[in-house]
Amino acid sequence: LTNARYLNDEQELRIGTSALMSACESALADPSFHSFVVALAKLRDLCQADLQSDDPSDVFVACFSDSSDDLSQWRGYSGGEGGFAIGFGCDNLLDEKSKREDRWRYWLLPCIYSSSETTSLATFIVHGLKRVVFNHSVEQEELAAGLFDYLRWAGLAPKHEAFRNEKEWRLAAFVQPNDAIHFRATPTLKPYFDYEFGDSLPITSVLIGPQRHPVRAKQAVEHFLAQKKLSHVSVTSSKIPFRQL
Repeated sequence: LTNARYLNDEQELRIGTSALMSACESALADPSFHSFVVALAKLRDLCQADLQSDDPSDVFVACFSDSSDDLSQWRGYSGGEGGFAIGFGCDNLLDEKSKREDRWRYWLLPCIYSSSETTSLATFIVHGLKRVVFNHSVEQEELAAGLFDYLRWAGLAPKHEAFRNEKEWRLAAFVQPNDAIHFRATPTLKPYFDYEFGDSLPITSVLIGPQRHPVRAKQAVEHFLAQKKLSHVSVTSSKIPFRQL
């Protein structure tokens, strides 16, 4: 999982946080929120500080797609020819991990690309703050600070509409101080966090991207999977008639 500050969208995580801050500002001007101004102001200030920070994020993500055979992604992520799309079973991607560890630490959710949906999500969260503050006796400022850590999941979903065709889902983890962070050069130095699946990988399929020798590629992949005791994984070839010239 890669640090979210180092992904290909420079606005990563900021769109959702910005929407949440705007929703707080709107609520502060709403008389019906008069009893909750301390919590709202604290939450707004935390959002603003996060937006202004250039520090590496403690959110690490892996990106997946609902589009298994998409030409734009073959071009963007595999050089146009010779790539592979690995299919995972969503039911097994997160459940075992979240059962073993803190359920709030790991998230699997689809991205949203509509600004109106992002605004609606942020407004829903802020309006829910009324119920949370009403049902807890702790100080509003302390409560807002604690809520901010849990509400950051909302910042994982919104993404710029230019990426809409990717139909992205993302697996996210909030890293802890004792987690081992590694680095790779691709081409800049990027921090990443190892996400371990346990005894078996939840791989369900491999799709071979557009290329000149699909039959040989399929045979090689099947042989490789057999060596890894993954013969149950289905192997198919892209239906896109494209080749790099």
